[in-house]
Amino acid sequence: MPARSSAIGFTIATGVTIGFFWFTDVPLGVPGEWTWNRILSLNATGVDGLLGILLGLFAAGCLIGVSCLGASRIGRARPRERVVWLATLVLSGFGWLLVIQDCAPAPYGLARSPWVIYYPGMSGYHAFARDRIRSMDQFLSEYDTVLTDPDPNNRTLHLGTHPPGLFLLHHGLITICETFEGLTRQLTATQPQSVRDALRTISPDGRPVPEPDKAALWLAALLTQLAAVATVLPLYALIRVDLPAQIAWRSVVFWPLVPALIIFLPKSDCLFPFLATTAIWLGWSGLMRGGWWRLFLAGLTLWLGLCLSLAFLPVVLLGAGLLAWHAFKIDTTGTPHHRFLVALASTMSGLAIPTVACWLTWEVNLPRIWWVNLENHAGFYELNPRTFFTWLLVNPLELILSLGIPLSLLAVSGSRRRLASGDPCQTGPVWTCLLVWCGLWLSGKNMGEAARLWLFLMPWACWLAAPCWADTDTASTGRRRWLWGLAFQGIVVVATVTRVTGFHFPQLTPGL
Repeated sequence: MPARSSAIGFTIATGVTIGFFWFTDVPLGVPGEWTWNRILSLNATGVDGLLGILLGLFAAGCLIGVSCLGASRIGRARPRERVVWLATLVLSGFGWLLVIQDCAPAPYGLARSPWVIYYPGMSGYHAFARDRIRSMDQFLSEYDTVLTDPDPNNRTLHLGTHPPGLFLLHHGLITICETFEGLTRQLTATQPQSVRDALRTISPDGRPVPEPDKAALWLAALLTQLAAVATVLPLYALIRVDLPAQIAWRSVVFWPLVPALIIFLPKSDCLFPFLATTAIWLGWSGLMRGGWWRLFLAGLTLWLGLCLSLAFLPVVLLGAGLLAWHAFKIDTTGTPHHRFLVALASTMSGLAIPTVACWLTWEVNLPRIWWVNLENHAGFYELNPRTFFTWLLVNPLELILSLGIPLSLLAVSGSRRRLASGDPCQTGPVWTCLLVWCGLWLSGKNMGEAARLWLFLMPWACWLAAPCWADTDTASTGRRRWLWGLAFQGIVVVATVTRVTGFHFPQLTPGL
């Protein structure tokens, strides 16, 4: 596609996004079942709202500037310089996420961080860890009480449908902040004023939140944000398995500009893309380059993810699909069945060894926990009925808007190029990603909140889009297409983040 045609397509995509979010009242979801709220209107934008939009566009321009500088160097840079550029992208992306979050009107900016992490309606892992976990051994021995909570809302929502990993993570952060007073002081000192104001509204039992808890809430938000933006590292390595460095760079710089990533910070869902992408990179690179240890580490990373959330089950399926594709479509040497079994055994060892270790050390039956988590999740739709066929239509539209239409178009275009190449190394990721997504979509497991619950698979769009910069066009044409896509993606993310919220907490905002 010529660069001019790309620019026209991106312009239309951006216009559609702005028009849909800002100039219509079409519900973002299914009324009566689940919808996202619009938080700012043209009539009520005001000076603060306008300044937030302008600041967001400026911040997006700065991030795009860093991306352009990196693109001009990364292709001919030595490995050490590439590491520096990737570190620069992570740091600049972290700063970008801080700025763009606060471009949303109060209280939907950074002020939301402690509320989202603390309150059970949005997560509740911190509050549970503070009030009910005295030690890891005690918690693991009593974890069945979480799975069988008599309150159906607790059992079928966040607490009963997640494995113990997130509870233990927050317990660890609280313990660290209670142990290291210097760290607590530093964390308290770095809290923006809006976050401090929000923390003052949290008063369990009528008492103010202790300083270590305030520090732990802010630390959790910062670590989640760091993990979210650090996804560019395994994503870059994943694309580098079979494509040059410059193409990988041009693809990964889109990741910090994905609207859903910003809208749902600091939810634990924003942790998942890092681990999910790391697991796929280790698995795919192990298959393509050899080495059982990569596949073992892929299994271990999947196990860590499954200890946090069963959202990683589709990632397991993607890894299995890539393994089968490599064995029967790419590997033409030796005996494919033998190599398939060796790769499968390496990955399964990474999953099985820590599972057995948990049983021997704490008598924790993780397979049973995962099974009960799935049963509790199924119970959610008994308490909150959903219309399957309505969500079958809405979910793909929600995914496209949460990715940003420019990036969605690039993912489709890149997938077409991969398929047209006829190279099984290129076509494999397309077919496996498509089959896994279709299975998730048709299963009806995410009838509502797909923009958040599918965050773990959104880096796949950047992976699939990579061939857009590796075609037979001239280098200047590919560069212009990339710049147009990046610029319009930046506009789309600012327009989306300042208009749409991923959280419902009007009752928590007195005086703000």
